[in-house]
Order: sequence, then structure tokens, then C-alpha cells
Amino acid sequence: MAMKKRSSRGRPVAVAPALLLGALSCGVIFWKLGETGLVNGDEGFYHAVARNMLASGDFTRLEFTGEHRVYDTFMNAPLQYWARAALIASLGDNYWSMRCLSALFAVLAIVTTYWLAAGIGGTRAGLLAGLLLLTTFQFLFLHGARTGELEPIVCFVLLLTCLLFVRCVERDRGWLGHHLCLLALVNLKAPLVLIPLCAELVFLLSVRPARRRLAGWIAWGAAVAPFALAWHIGQLFALGDEAWSVLSKMSGQASGEALRRERGPLVNAAFYAQTMLFGAYPHVFVFLVAVVGMPAARMSRRRKRCVAHVLLVAITVLAFFLMVAKSYPWYVIPAYPFLCVLA
Repeated sequence: MAMKKRSSRGRPVAVAPALLLGALSCGVIFWKLGETGLVNGDEGFYHAVARNMLASGDFTRLEFTGEHRVYDTFMNAPLQYWARAALIASLGDNYWSMRCLSALFAVLAIVTTYWLAAGIGGTRAGLLAGLLLLTTFQFLFLHGARTGELEPIVCFVLLLTCLLFVRCVERDRGWLGHHLCLLALVNLKAPLVLIPLCAELVFLLSVRPARRRLAGWIAWGAAVAPFALAWHIGQLFALGDEAWSVLSKMSGQASGEALRRERGPLVNAAFYAQTMLFGAYPHVFVFLVAVVGMPAARMSRRRKRCVAHVLLVAITVLAFFLMVAKSYPWYVIPAYPFLCVLA
């Protein structure tokens, strides 16, 4: 009999399928991981910054080809660069140390996708969700698991945040673990913390049984915020006017001001629809059918609440990037795990 562990309020999650899925994912993702050359500029950039940190001994400065990268200092630092520097120190300066961080967190994201889906719909639903993510082309190859990118790490942190949020609401768990995930997200790719914050706030305000947890959610957020923002506050004081200029640029991109001037959300919507049609083919049709058919599905109240939150996170991911001025194909990747859970 498969070993089982209790998931959110009553439904057991089988551990053995998670281990099997993790082993299968390791085989697919790690196979000949270090045998291909540089795939794109970002994996080379991240690796070079970490290499420079290790060589200089200054782990507070992001430097690439002699240039101090202030924008990246606030956008996607410092945790991934510190981890990459540690990998270079332990594994050497090679393609394995460039990519194994992304590969590891991709495996963890697949297993967490299983865990979240199994807790909501059972073991078969969890296995289907995990296998869908494992076979999503873009998640594997385009800024994904087998290249040295940030997106698989972001996927894992968003998934774990969602899983812990569901447990906090449904089982009255404490908020510390959940808010530590938010802290990690701030120090991986700071603007993306708005995604879980917005989705969770809407859920806590709109779902009556969850409202009693709102005060604790806010209180823990206030307690964790100084630690989450310590890197950014320190860099702000160290860099002065240059930092304020970068923050102003980031604010304009996130607020949609630049988008309205340059592109428009409909242009972004068409771009991301085409991206998903290619990057998640043929799974994108499964996602579409699952979301459209969701209102007609028969579910318990607890399951409806869990599904509603997962759907809310997926919508928030897509809405966030629809409103951001910049558009790149890999921006949709964090939505894939949640769409797999819904499928």
C-alpha cells in the first residue's frame, strides 16, 4: 500500500506516486543537461553575474562585463545569484552548474504540482497534473527546466505559496511558512510578489469562511516585510539616485503606464495566446476545456474553495503580465503549473 500523508483537511495524498513522478522528472530533465552549449542570453547572464560575485568576493554587487546592473539588482536578486555562486564553487564553472538549479526546482515544481492537485482531487488528478507539466514543451525547453533560467524557481515558489495558503485557510495552519515563501519570492523576482498578494487578498475578502484568517495574514505580512525588503532597502541607500531612477522605471512598467503608451493589453493578449498555443501544445486545449467546464463540475464546498484559489492565481499571473509593458514568451510559464492543476 502506498504511503500516505494528510493533505488539506481530510484528503490523503499518496507519497509513493510523488516519488515516482519525481524520479521520472529527474530522468527527463537531468539527462545530458550539461552537454549542450549556451541556449540563450539570460542563462549566460545569470551565470556570469554569479561567477563575478565569486571571483570578487562581493556578494552585494551585480556586475556583467564590467557594468554594474542596477536594474537587475532590484528585479531578480539576490537569492538566485548566491545559489548559482555556491554551485560554481562546488561543481565548477560549467554548463552543469549553470543549469542544475533550474533543473532541480523544475522537478520540485512538478512534484508540488502533483501535491497541490492530489490534495484537491485525489492521486489520479495529481499524477495527471504533474505529467501535464512535465510534458509541457515550454516549461522544459524555452526558458525552462533544461536551461539555466529563473522561471522554474519562480514556479516552485508560487506553487508552494499557493499550497501553504490553502492549508492555512482550510486547516488553520500558521502563516510563517507561507510568508517565508513570499519573502523568497521578493528576493527572487520582486515584482512577482504582487501575484500571490493580490490573489490571496481577493480570496480572503470574497470567501466568507476565509475572512477570519485575514487579520493574521496581514499581521504576519507586517512582521516579515522588513526582512523581505532588507536587500532592496540596503541597495536603495547604497545606490541613491541611480536606484530611484530604476525603481521609477519598474513602477511605470508594472503600473501599465508604459503599456498604454506603447502596445496595449490586447496586443499582449494576442502575443501570449500565440505563445501558449505553441509552448503548451496540445495541452493548451485541455486547459481551455477544464477552465470553461469548471462551473458545471460537481464539487464539495472545500474543493470549490481550493479550485477557486488556484484559478485565481492562474488568472492573476496572466493579468499581471498582460498589464506589464514588456512582453516575452517566458512570462506565461508561471501560469502553466496552475493550469495543470485545474486540468
